[in-house]
Amino acid sequence: MSNLIKKRVNKWLMEHETVLKEYKAAFLSLWRNPLTKMGLILMGVLIFVAIFAPYLAPYPEQGLGKSNMEERLQPPGWRHLMGTDYYGRDILSRIIFGTRIALFAAVIVVAFALAIGIPTGLIAGYYGGKIDEIIMRVTDLFLAFPALLLAMVIAAFLGRSLMNALIALSVTWWPWYTRIIRNTVLSIKERDYVYAAKALGISDWKIILFFVLPNSLAPIIVQATIDMGTVILAEAGLAFLGLGSKAGSPDWGLMVYEGSAYITTHWWYSFFPGLAIFIGVLAFNLLGDALREFLDPKMRIRRWV
Repeated sequence: MSNLIKKRVNKWLMEHETVLKEYKAAFLSLWRNPLTKMGLILMGVLIFVAIFAPYLAPYPEQGLGKSNMEERLQPPGWRHLMGTDYYGRDILSRIIFGTRIALFAAVIVVAFALAIGIPTGLIAGYYGGKIDEIIMRVTDLFLAFPALLLAMVIAAFLGRSLMNALIALSVTWWPWYTRIIRNTVLSIKERDYVYAAKALGISDWKIILFFVLPNSLAPIIVQATIDMGTVILAEAGLAFLGLGSKAGSPDWGLMVYEGSAYITTHWWYSFFPGLAIFIGVLAFNLLGDALREFLDPKMRIRRWV
């Protein structure tokens, strides 16, 4: 059994040797770029902090909301590296636990937007005609409103909570993916291999699933990665406006809002949560740029040259 598996693996490696060499060269080229390396490191740190938050936070109970009024508004020092807030809670601990909220928000919103945007974009681009008109007019209707403003209206209607804020953002996010995937499919469906699949009698859904979709994913992957950073910023904006996480939650945007009243006297209160938002957005943007270079053959060739 093991010999059979080895033979199949070796056969697969021989068949894809050229492709593997190309991707290996592209990855090594990207890794030599300091900005790409920074993005990957920051992304790894964020994921690590989110997973091991209870073990990394100096004061886990304060990170989850327990107050400590005896040490309220303490400046950064050895006991509290980033100071404390109005309720005496360690800001570093709360930022560490807030990483979970930020990454959770980014993944949920983008996943929901992809779940709606990809199928609608594939259907609109592949079939065209009236189906395309209906889907794109609905898409244009959503895009006619500023995304953040529409999210604010929906979040205000649903009520204040993290999940309601994520629902509001998801509703406004999917039309962008519908447009991207539709425009990509319009060109892909005219390729020779699609016509050949139709001539062989392969059903439309198999052509879409096995021929069109895999060749349409590169721009979607890049956009989704960059959008995760944008979602972190948007969710923090809703929390800052009182339309996101409830009071007491270690949400970065909510922490910035709570510290805004003390910005002139206790600078650390808002500064460090704001810095965390900046780092989260920067990590996803750098990672998105790296993926764009990795997935685009023209950019890979330009780098090698």
